[in-house]
Amino acid sequence: MQPTEGLQGDWRRRHDPKALRDAVTEFLIVSGALRSGLIDQVAERPYDVRALARVAGLDRRVTERVVRALVAYGVLMHTPMGLALTKAGKEAYHEVHGRQRHTTLAATRTMRALFDLPKVLESGAPLGLGDDPAGLRDWIYAQAERDPKAMDAAAEAFMEGLPEGAKVFDLGGGPGHMARRFLDRGAVVTLADLPQVIELVRSGLEATQGLRLVATDVTAGLPEGTYDAVYMGNLNILLPAEENLKLFGRVKDHVAEGGRVAVQTALRDRSPDAVWLAVMNALYVEAGDSWPLERYAEWAEAAGLGAPEVLDLDEAKRQQLLLFQA
Repeated sequence: MQPTEGLQGDWRRRHDPKALRDAVTEFLIVSGALRSGLIDQVAERPYDVRALARVAGLDRRVTERVVRALVAYGVLMHTPMGLALTKAGKEAYHEVHGRQRHTTLAATRTMRALFDLPKVLESGAPLGLGDDPAGLRDWIYAQAERDPKAMDAAAEAFMEGLPEGAKVFDLGGGPGHMARRFLDRGAVVTLADLPQVIELVRSGLEATQGLRLVATDVTAGLPEGTYDAVYMGNLNILLPAEENLKLFGRVKDHVAEGGRVAVQTALRDRSPDAVWLAVMNALYVEAGDSWPLERYAEWAEAAGLGAPEVLDLDEAKRQQLLLFQA
């Protein structure tokens, strides 16, 4: 009997070949236009198709067809001055203000990697992240393009009851999307991430008042300091169980008595995103998984933290916030 319901919803609707083809085709056409520079060129000033192809260094015949598709998809529009980004196109893909730009580019790389899934299934060896600065940048900054309401909800719950000027340790904080929210709520924040990530985000964050950047590998140890609260955002899914056990112990040593530890994640037994996140881990890294609540509770208990309080950050239960008392 074919299953039709579960965390992912209706099976038949999700596996309709035509709907899948249309959605994937539209996504990849928009992504291709973004990666080619076509969308960025139009964002600078209006062009007719001939001039756009010439300035962007693209083939006119193919550009004409892609432009027609982008107009149909609501990304571009015709104006008396020439082609321009629509309001939705600007909000999604603009180089500075776009809220889906890096997510789109990172997802394109993920789709490409999934074509090698049979190879990984056979060998068990991950593809690795490779030496791709642009790919790392898109992956890091895609974190800041998540649902702002969910990020605000996480920040509110995490900061609730903390004193003014609370010392917060944002572990694996990437582009500072959560650190900025903690700062806005009166915290003093230390953001720690891998050296290559800190180097990538430094120019946009180092002048931020109240924020300190630290380059570190959490599997090797944490920098000295005691904090009122520690936040781990989508970090634990990248680590194997034994490293998470060690990390919880290290974090407990860095949080003040009566303080707070938070984990933002997609729980295997609660989130519809957990299944594909686990496959992505298998594609790129040797360990890590989308862990169930029970494992987080075990690591916390071993570290001397309290039982987790679970908050869903969105109606679809895609992301959860786990709160532990020290």
